[in-house]
Amino acid sequence: VDELNDWKRIVGRNVTSLIDFKTNDRLHMGGYTSLSAVTQGATYTEFANPSEEVVSYAATKRGNLVPITLEAIANDDLRAIRRVPELLSLSAKETLYRFVLDFMANNSTYDGDSVALQNTTHNNTTTSAMTRALLLTAIRQMREQVGPATNYVLKRVTPKYLVVPNELEELAYRLVFSDKVPYIYPGSVSGTAGTDIFNPNEPNTLNRHLRGLSGMDVIVADYWTDANNW
Repeated sequence: VDELNDWKRIVGRNVTSLIDFKTNDRLHMGGYTSLSAVTQGATYTEFANPSEEVVSYAATKRGNLVPITLEAIANDDLRAIRRVPELLSLSAKETLYRFVLDFMANNSTYDGDSVALQNTTHNNTTTSAMTRALLLTAIRQMREQVGPATNYVLKRVTPKYLVVPNELEELAYRLVFSDKVPYIYPGSVSGTAGTDIFNPNEPNTLNRHLRGLSGMDVIVADYWTDANNW
């Protein structure tokens, strides 16, 4: 199932192999502010060291037993037992897939500051239904994220993926990939309720591909059930 590999798209190259179950630390460094002006003959001023955050984690073991007797193998007329390895592989992929996406779905605590990933402190959260206006706000909030602690350097991270439950799949694709601004009511795919109607003749700025840029892609998490989880 290709969708079970979507976690790799989110994580990217940030995958590390572990050889034990000890606690591992990963360093998240801040940055430097803009360079200072230096007049002729003047000395250069020193930068303060970048602040840093440490994230700690440890691997956990997962597994189950599937008892198979000699009699079961001998009586397996439908060859169901031969599918056991395939089904176990699918279970393992599902486990890893949910493990990664659950960091978002369960709003896990970020070790760097002991605050939930999505939190007003991080200026990155809303509990409202997805609309074009709120999606534009979320993109702006992500681009304005700063480095750790006192190093207020903008990360300038352009969102790469929009992760939604299947209830929002159609709306997400229309918002992200339409050439023109979708003619829909905010928060409604069917257009049965709402107050604002967008102009379908206006270019859809969310579709960055129209400008030859790398744009967002949509990832559908079928096991998510909250339509406001996006």
